Amino acid sequence: MKPLAILTLCLLIAGCGNDDDIDLSCMQSDWVGTYTGTRSCDGGAEVNVTVTISASGSQLMVSYVTGTTVVTPGEPIDFTGCQIDEDIVGQGANYSIKATLDGNELELEDRLVFGSAIGPLCQIRATKN
Repeated sequence: MKPLAILTLCLLIAGCGNDDDIDLSCMQSDWVGTYTGTRSCDGGAEVNVTVTISASGSQLMVSYVTGTTVVTPGEPIDFTGCQIDEDIVGQGANYSIKATLDGNELELEDRLVFGSAIGPLCQIRATKN
């Protein structure tokens, strides 16, 4: 009878997990580096991109370059483990950035909204150099 009770308890505990749990295995040092890959906005053509992520206190600074265009939110971004989900609001603009890090693979999505003007949704897939 005791083994059955233990098995039932183990199954109950295992069933309580949340499928949307955040992967907390990434530390700041895992994010920091230079990544190269492609960027596409609203499903348009892919262009080459270089993403740079650096440390800023306990946060991250993210910027990327496509051709001669540099995109950066201009302030440090919070991260939780292997995910970034940040909205930066200021001066009538909202910069939304979401990213996941899987080993050396970075997936990043961002959009700038300024007043009623909604910018394109851009997606980056890049690999750490």
